[in-house]
Amino acid sequence: CCVVVDDMDMAISHVVRGDDHINNTPRQMNILKALGAAIPQYAHLPMIHGPDGEKLSKRHGAVSVMQYELDGYLPQALLNYLARLGWSHGDDEIFSMEQFCQWFSLESCSKSAAQFDFDKLKWLNNH
Repeated sequence: CCVVVDDMDMAISHVVRGDDHINNTPRQMNILKALGAAIPQYAHLPMIHGPDGEKLSKRHGAVSVMQYELDGYLPQALLNYLARLGWSHGDDEIFSMEQFCQWFSLESCSKSAAQFDFDKLKWLNNH
């Protein structure tokens, strides 16, 4: 319920989250309707899995962005890698954030779970 009130107070127009939250959406939409609030657009993306095939989470393999910085990863490399995780623009591996903003659409996101590939992130960090 608090999430719905926050979304309403902040006039959230789009909610993009993991598909593990898809069952929450109808209830949240009903609460928003009851409160007379605008219903945002919802997009549910597949979860990201670790190298072991298990879903990344706070309790399993996920680390903060700050940890990547401490480990020496460049912000542009991490942004580029995360942008490509579950989405692609043909064979383009390295691109600017400006290009990403022009090319990206939710419709072009994969419907299957992506697997985090540390070797690919390291490769991007070296280019």
